[in-house]
Amino acid sequence: MFLGLLNFSGSHGFQVFVRSYYYYVLGIFAVCVVLMWVIVHSPFGKALQAIRDNEVRARFIGLRIRRFRWIAFLVSGTFTGVAGILWVPLNGLTTPEVLYWTFSGEIVFTALLGGFRNFAGPIVGGIAFTYLKTYAVATTEYWQLLLGVVLVTLVLVLPTGIVGAISRAGQWFGRRNAVT
Repeated sequence: MFLGLLNFSGSHGFQVFVRSYYYYVLGIFAVCVVLMWVIVHSPFGKALQAIRDNEVRARFIGLRIRRFRWIAFLVSGTFTGVAGILWVPLNGLTTPEVLYWTFSGEIVFTALLGGFRNFAGPIVGGIAFTYLKTYAVATTEYWQLLLGVVLVTLVLVLPTGIVGAISRAGQWFGRRNAVT
């Protein structure tokens, strides 16, 4: 029972919980995406982008690099904490194995796969990675090797990720159609 509103007991209690929890997480995800969109497109987000692109120039125009990095670290920690809070009820518990480097590597993999210089890139990368990993685990016992090959190929062939490649292809087709 959740605050007297939902009852997860009975023969279909687990299915009701999973369905309810899915929509709960989807709602939190939507709120977090909107918040992150606002942060990225605010003057604070533009300052972080300037620091990322050229730290010396950002310092020269008067940005306090350490302060911006500290605030970005706090914001990142907040979103990571929300993700952890949502992850634990679905898995039932959390253990120190979650801190193993491969778990963090999957998060980096998703950002690289989708493209980390585009707002939608990590979201697309997360969806693509989930399907890719599910397929790889189901088809071969060497799924980690398969994911490694995909990662190396991605870095060599699509350095801007899926969203960056689609964006560049769209620009190319747009220029090509404008010429003809």
